[in-house]
Amino acid sequence: MTDERDKTCPGKPIPSSTVMLLRDGAEGIETLGVVRNERISFAGALAFPGGSLDAGDYLLAAKLIPGDPMAPYRVAAIREVFEETGVLLAQGEERLSDRLLATLRAELLAGELGFDRLLMEFDLRPALEALIYFAHWVTPESYPRRFNAHFFLADMPRHRRAAHDGGELVASFWMKPAQVSAWRREGVHIVMPPTEHSCTLLAGFDSVAQARAALAVRQIREVVG
Repeated sequence: MTDERDKTCPGKPIPSSTVMLLRDGAEGIETLGVVRNERISFAGALAFPGGSLDAGDYLLAAKLIPGDPMAPYRVAAIREVFEETGVLLAQGEERLSDRLLATLRAELLAGELGFDRLLMEFDLRPALEALIYFAHWVTPESYPRRFNAHFFLADMPRHRRAAHDGGELVASFWMKPAQVSAWRREGVHIVMPPTEHSCTLLAGFDSVAQARAALAVRQIREVVG
C-alpha cells in the first residue's frame, strides 16, 4: 500500500520497508526469501518481505514513538511481514493461536480489519525495538517506479511458521545467504542489487546473534542501486 502523498510526485521514491527474517539453521544463518508476483514491481524477483508505507503506519507510529522519523518504517515493516508471511512481530502474539492469526491476516488483506485495530483488540504492541536497522537503498532514477527502502533484521519466532500470501508473493523458502549470488549468476532467480548485497553481508556471520550485534552498530548510509 502507498501513502497518498507519493501519488502527487511522479518519480519520487516511495517510502518502504524490507525485513530479513532470520533463524539459525544446521549450517549457519538462514533467511526467508520470497518471490514477487509477476504483475507487481520487480516482477518475479527474489526478495524479502516488505512493502510501501501507508497512512495508517504514520498514524500508529505517532502514537507509539512520537517524533521518531524511523518509527513509521518500523511499523510498516511489522505490518508487511504479517500481511505477506503471517508472522506477527508483536509483544503478546504468543497468546493467539495459529488459526486466529490466519483469520486476522485474511481480514487484514481483504481490507476488513485495520492493523491498528487488530493490535488494539488483542492488546498487542509491535515489537519495534526487535528490528535491527541495517541498510538504506533508493531505486535509481532510471526505474519507472522507485522506492526509498529501509532494511531491517528480525528474529523468526520459533513457535511460528511463515507462509507466503499467494497474492503479492508466489513462493517463499528458507535459504542460506551465501547461495544468492550464485543463483543470480546461474539465472536461477532474478536478484536485485539490494537483495544480493544484503545476503552477502549476512553470509559473513556465523549466527543470528552475531549478525544482530554487529549490524546494530553499523553506520547507515543511503545507497542508490
